[in-house]
Amino acid sequence: ASGADGGVGSTKNGGGGGGGRIAIYYKDNSSFTGFININGGDGGGTAVDGGNGTIFLQKLPVINSVTIQSPLNNASTNVAIQANVTGDNLFAVNFTVIPPNGTGILNNTNATIVTGDFWNSTSFFTNVEGRWSYTIVAMDNVTDTDTFTGSFDIDSTPPQVTLNAPVDNFNTSATSILFNWTALDTVDSGLRCNLTINQSVNVSYVESVNGTGTNVTVTGFNEGSYKWNVTCLDNATNVNTSASNVFTV
Repeated sequence: ASGADGGVGSTKNGGGGGGGRIAIYYKDNSSFTGFININGGDGGGTAVDGGNGTIFLQKLPVINSVTIQSPLNNASTNVAIQANVTGDNLFAVNFTVIPPNGTGILNNTNATIVTGDFWNSTSFFTNVEGRWSYTIVAMDNVTDTDTFTGSFDIDSTPPQVTLNAPVDNFNTSATSILFNWTALDTVDSGLRCNLTINQSVNVSYVESVNGTGTNVTVTGFNEGSYKWNVTCLDNATNVNTSASNVFTV
């Protein structure tokens, strides 16, 4: 990128060419090593030397991390998102939040910078449960951008638990019993459930697919009457216990 040297003529000498202009755009904080020559060329004879060139460095926008400040534990409350964004000459950080049903998209252009490299979306209250999605776009003053997408859940409704087998007041001579229940949740695809027999947890943390019957076999029953129920927990720590059924061996 250096300027060319000027020539020596018979009557006039040529001036040196000016050095070039190099622009370097980067995202990561790194060390640069090497040599770049952008000197102006030498003037021929007594002619003027060319001026030196310039190097322009600019860090492109980078969304380093995103924190869902609210809702905490997936509870229904204010929604607030914070992004850590770095880059030179940042012009805007835009948040777009999309509800589970895809309608009522919330745009927050030119989000508020809090301190240092942290930018906050506008917070708002919602009681719409389900999986929300969001897109964050950071832009500098020459329209270079970085985009981050993600999602979060809002879930404040406990799972519903239905006992399928054995049915209430079931009588059997078998000492091995197949228990079946169905856990139903508004958001999560799977739940963790405990099987309780006569007020004591018999099997714990059984993975139960949302809306699908779960089977657990328990052996070693003696003659007598037994009461059983199932307690299930979703990912938002909402918990619920079914009604109790009775069976007799």
